[in-house]
Amino acid sequence: MAERIRFQTRPQTGYSSGSYERKLAESIEARDKLLKERPSLQAYQAEIDRALQNVHGYEDRMAVLSVMMEAKLHELRESFAALKSVAGKYGSVLNVPQPDDRELAGLTGSKTAH
Repeated sequence: MAERIRFQTRPQTGYSSGSYERKLAESIEARDKLLKERPSLQAYQAEIDRALQNVHGYEDRMAVLSVMMEAKLHELRESFAALKSVAGKYGSVLNVPQPDDRELAGLTGSKTAH
């Protein structure tokens, strides 16, 4: 999970510094709007901000974000596994069909079930 991911960056020949700054301002505004609409996400944003506070450079920032997203996906997989276990116990009583491992793998984006 902690492997470093390298991103190819294209030369930014089509961007002027003004358009880059405008796009950055629009992105920050959209983020702030989302956080205002969904205050429950503020804790995640604070976690991201803490992780990126001493990281410099686009590639390094993207690598940190990638590791963070992978960790959250791992948490989701664990939650799905726990939910599947509980659903298996009570699903037969309620006559609810159970998803198989291929369906759960598709929900988490993995190619194989864990």
